[in-house]
Amino acid sequence: MALFQSLCEHSDEFVLWVLALDPPCVTELRRIRDNRLRVVSLTLLEKNCPALRACRRTRSLIEYYFTCSPVFIQFVLERLKSGETVTKLDADGYFFSSPKKIHELEGKCSLAITPHRFTSNAIAKEIYGKYNVGWVTIRKDRTGILCAEEWKNKTLAWCRDKPEKNRFADQKYLDQWPSRYRGVRVLDIPGINQAPWNSELSYFKSVKNDVFVDEHPLLFFHFHSLRQGEDRKFYANLTEFMNRPNMELVKKVYIPYVDAILSIQATYGLSGRNSHVPRHYEDFSYLRRQSHARHVCSWASWNPVQAAEKRAIFF
Repeated sequence: MALFQSLCEHSDEFVLWVLALDPPCVTELRRIRDNRLRVVSLTLLEKNCPALRACRRTRSLIEYYFTCSPVFIQFVLERLKSGETVTKLDADGYFFSSPKKIHELEGKCSLAITPHRFTSNAIAKEIYGKYNVGWVTIRKDRTGILCAEEWKNKTLAWCRDKPEKNRFADQKYLDQWPSRYRGVRVLDIPGINQAPWNSELSYFKSVKNDVFVDEHPLLFFHFHSLRQGEDRKFYANLTEFMNRPNMELVKKVYIPYVDAILSIQATYGLSGRNSHVPRHYEDFSYLRRQSHARHVCSWASWNPVQAAEKRAIFF
């Protein structure tokens, strides 16, 4: 819902397709009466792709969710007009500026992907893939259709939550795209799919209502690992990727995002809390905070509970 809210704020022309992974998610998202939001249930996706349902028996839950991504992208692609694009986003992403700037950089390419751009403290994680699936654009043209089909088939055949040879989940398949397909654009620019693993040494600043990272506009941030625990506090796990948290990142990026989530929870009486917060997440410094159309797709899930008035963020 925060992702949708950020799109509404920064873009006039879009359709957000959401794969709702559980019935409560379907129910709550369909409360939003907006024709720019298309909610697809997991039941419908499995009906459209029987091979996906068969994967449930042999994969963990997270591996099954990884498998859903390319299947869902092809589901959306099939419903677009020739030449239109679908951009796959992780649900923990948020727009700080208009996506039009990114689409201008993509141009007429068939495929657009974003590198992790790992800092030195996170470079070992490149075994999980050079590129990140938090932002993947596919155009409905010959190359895009071929790529989407092959990606889906490969992920249905193998998708594990551990690196193995040249594979990891649905993500490491992207490493092959620049050499395998024509018309691939690599969006290697700060501010596009910015994330904890590439932000340790970055400089964040605000100019009026805009946020900049290393003098580039912050367009889209991927809040990987941010969770809300049973204690209703937020845990960011930034030190998985940093020697110390970048406090400008915290103030300019994380706090506005958490505020947006708190506002949504208060409005809808919801909480995105996750009871499984690894123990080491609690070891970090403590910060209290009171209180023509483009198609994009994402997936989401939550556990509805009454929202509290105060939250804390652990880094």
